[in-house]
Amino acid sequence: MKWWVFQILVGWVISAPLWLTAAEPLGSENQGNTLKPDSVSHWVGMSGCSLKGCHNSTAQGGRTQFSLWARDDHARAFAVLRDAPSQQIAQAAGLSTPAHQSLLCLKCHSAHALSMPINAKVQLSEGVSCEVCHGPASQWIGPHRTADWRAKSKSDKSKLGFRNLSSPRERVETCITCHVGTPGFEVTHEMIAAGHPKMRFEMTAFLEAIPQHWYEARTRRLVPQFAAKVWLIGQTATLKQTIANMEARSPDRARFEFADHDCYACHRSLSTRSFGKKLVGADSRTWGRWPAELMLLAEKRSLGLPQGTIEDFSQLRDQHRLTKLDDSALQLHALSEKLAAWDAFADQVEWSPSQLRAMMFECTAPVSAGQSEREVARQRFWALTALSQSRDFGNEAATKKLVAPLRDLKDGLNGVAGGGPSAFDREAFNRHLNVMRQALPTAP
Repeated sequence: MKWWVFQILVGWVISAPLWLTAAEPLGSENQGNTLKPDSVSHWVGMSGCSLKGCHNSTAQGGRTQFSLWARDDHARAFAVLRDAPSQQIAQAAGLSTPAHQSLLCLKCHSAHALSMPINAKVQLSEGVSCEVCHGPASQWIGPHRTADWRAKSKSDKSKLGFRNLSSPRERVETCITCHVGTPGFEVTHEMIAAGHPKMRFEMTAFLEAIPQHWYEARTRRLVPQFAAKVWLIGQTATLKQTIANMEARSPDRARFEFADHDCYACHRSLSTRSFGKKLVGADSRTWGRWPAELMLLAEKRSLGLPQGTIEDFSQLRDQHRLTKLDDSALQLHALSEKLAAWDAFADQVEWSPSQLRAMMFECTAPVSAGQSEREVARQRFWALTALSQSRDFGNEAATKKLVAPLRDLKDGLNGVAGGGPSAFDREAFNRHLNVMRQALPTAP
């Protein structure tokens, strides 16, 4: 018997009892979610990935992807649903079943994230596991162990159900399924009120927060402007999915889905100095999902993005107020279709060093005073981070000069985490932006 066959058998024997007891059966809403025939790729579980001879190596230079993933919050995505806070959220949100049995929660906290056929008793306890991101493995887990796997084309791998996460678009669209949501599976104002964290997805920030179990350096060698492309596609794809979610809502729900707005449009900070301030008027409350830096660069024309839809998005931004939403004027379906041009641009664009510098220069403009200034500052920092990771000014000294300003900008944001808008020091942040601007190399 070959060694890897023996390891798989041992892994199956050891982990089978855990598979069979880790998750409880779902309610009636999950009935019928069974495995498909072998002609369609389906879930097999993580036992084949987590063997020491596969992706759980402890050897120097070995494949350590599984052990790195195990430190990620995604590994606990299902387990956290059993915790007391999650149970309280489910109860406060009026769910008919506990969090760990509700499809609304499991859709993003388990292998349900991709709506693929699974064996619930086997898969739920694995949380957001390997197959959620890399694709159900029944057809590719065998071939990917062979010597000629790397030689296979991306198209051939895709036919087997394997997802190519070295593609910026594949990576982004895999993540936004949960972190932005899909129609019927969003984090609504009611869920936020029940205690669920508010969803504010920024792809660059998301990737920085994950323990990297992939070879990012190799990916960036294959796609030199990978970070900038991920940022741009993250912005456009998030906006497109948000609009699709809005389009799927009923008119009343579209009008009063407060989760779309800046929380502090209605809620004052709990700091003592904020209680004497008058609340912002309802007609000027901002749409919290607005991609501020994307539109800044689009309007400045430094991004190179097709200009035909900028006016439409500006209209959407201006009309989407809590008390002034005109459903007929939004024309969400037409707007969603126009985003196809932005998708094509994002997939194909290649920026020159001078264009990257110009975009970074625009992003160092001072953050204006206003209701969503901290959110704008956050987006500005992550845009600068992604663009700086893709620049190639051919000057190592110039590259090093950007490290400290970026660190200071990040410290300025981290220092106000959870403190409310009154804790954000806009003037200090703008000073750091000016240092960043001065550190940029001279335009080529």
